[in-house]
Amino acid sequence: MGPPRPDDPPLRATTMDWSYPYDTTWGEGVLVYVVDSGVRSTHQEVAGRVEAGYVIARLRTQDPKATVDYCDHGTGVASLIAGNSLGLARKATIVPVRVANADSCSRVASTTTDVVEAVNWAVSNYKTRLNEVVTPKAGIINISWQVYQTPESQKAFEAAIKAGMHITVSAGNNDKNQCFGGPSPAIDQRVKDVGQSIVGWMDWTEQRSDGSNFGPCLTLFAPGESITTAAFNSDTAYTRGGDENSGTSLSTPLVAGTIASIVTKDGNKSPAEMRTLLLGYAVRNAGLKNLAGSPDILLQSLTQSVKPQSRVSSIKSYFYTVLLFFCDGW
Repeated sequence: MGPPRPDDPPLRATTMDWSYPYDTTWGEGVLVYVVDSGVRSTHQEVAGRVEAGYVIARLRTQDPKATVDYCDHGTGVASLIAGNSLGLARKATIVPVRVANADSCSRVASTTTDVVEAVNWAVSNYKTRLNEVVTPKAGIINISWQVYQTPESQKAFEAAIKAGMHITVSAGNNDKNQCFGGPSPAIDQRVKDVGQSIVGWMDWTEQRSDGSNFGPCLTLFAPGESITTAAFNSDTAYTRGGDENSGTSLSTPLVAGTIASIVTKDGNKSPAEMRTLLLGYAVRNAGLKNLAGSPDILLQSLTQSVKPQSRVSSIKSYFYTVLLFFCDGW
């Protein structure tokens, strides 16, 4: 048995065809800002759908381009969002926002200040685009990078949400309770409640990975074990599974891609409405393990379903499924 894919139903489901049903228009017109190590724009997974993007000020003198990836990270993240064969929303446009170079590939080498600058630029760029002749259908900020709650990060996230942007943030791979000092601003309930998604990581045995942060302050989990992604060093190279290609960094873009897909089918919503929509389609009591205080909740994408599903037994093999846990006391 291999690692879970985002279209797999839970192991308790009675039907499983192992296919990935998708619509070729998913993500069209949606801007996904990838705050990461840059994106190799010429990779065959995303070529033609990566914009010039932005590089934070302190890195610009070394290399002013965001369309390069020194860390084998941002390119893989982008491929899970919008890759031609790996992505969930294959028409989405990637806007790389680079916060790392070859000397700072470790997520702890970049600062929260770097991420705040990146988020602020994404918000400014998105608001500018809304005034253009051809406007984006939605804006999503994906942060598969470490960021801690500070007054500055709080202000940046609030500005993004006020602008109507959807935010997905990785919880971190420290095996810690997110409510007590974990990375990402998960402990701010007010921001989380209006649409921010804090993403944990589950493995192929359908349980929380021992590395993923956990607890009731998480918003959700998604598959993140041994994931194949586009690689940074060649236009045709891939990073294949294994422990080195696992973690919440790879869970998070699955959620971003799901949101982009939902925008195509159901139209854009406010961050709060999008979150409510996702929760309304969730399957509760899915039988997932090692939750460590996180609710046992499985979310389906809305893109292939006719109406909200509330029971595992109602999942059909043609539904596109993403595994998520929501932690709001449900």
